[in-house]
Amino acid sequence: MAVAPLTTTLTVRARGHADPSGVWRRYTVPALWASWSVQIRDVETERPADPVAQGTVGTVRGPGGVRVPFCVT
Repeated sequence: MAVAPLTTTLTVRARGHADPSGVWRRYTVPALWASWSVQIRDVETERPADPVAQGTVGTVRGPGGVRVPFCVT
């Protein structure tokens, strides 16, 4: 039985004293995801130091070896 891919939308709002451009960088650059999200162990993409953009594909590695593929559309 074929399974349809999971599609989701996420809206994030936050307030604080951090510089917005620095916060956005941590959120959009896969190499930085593990620094603010304890459940992310590693992120694999072709260019992990570049911000995600349409067409970016990769895999997020979580606890216990869980691997979750992603594609930015």
